[in-house]
Amino acid sequence: NGVYAPRSMPVVPTHTRCEMIRLISQAITRSTEFRTVYVQGLFLKYIGRPLDQAGTTYYLNRFNQGATTEDVKAEIFMSAEYYKKNGGTKKKAPAAAAKKPARAKKPAAKAKG
Repeated sequence: NGVYAPRSMPVVPTHTRCEMIRLISQAITRSTEFRTVYVQGLFLKYIGRPLDQAGTTYYLNRFNQGATTEDVKAEIFMSAEYYKKNGGTKKKAPAAAAKKPARAKKPAAKAKG
């Protein structure tokens, strides 16, 4: 049939190569090992300390409840520990600034003449 497969790997005709790559990627990124290493990396980078066992359990439970890597990252950024380490800012958030109503421009005065 023109498909090469070593004896130890049977040909799986039900999936295309792209589908197989997607399935393998999902299996890796949904693994406990990947998720643990991901959150540990976030803690070291943004909190400045290793993730403890209670934190590992908490975030793995969040993933099991359907949280994405972006959800977990956002939770870390919103944590009191993150703000304590990194402080706040006096700058207004772009979203808050965008909500201000625009001032109407005054019409130009007509020249008398």
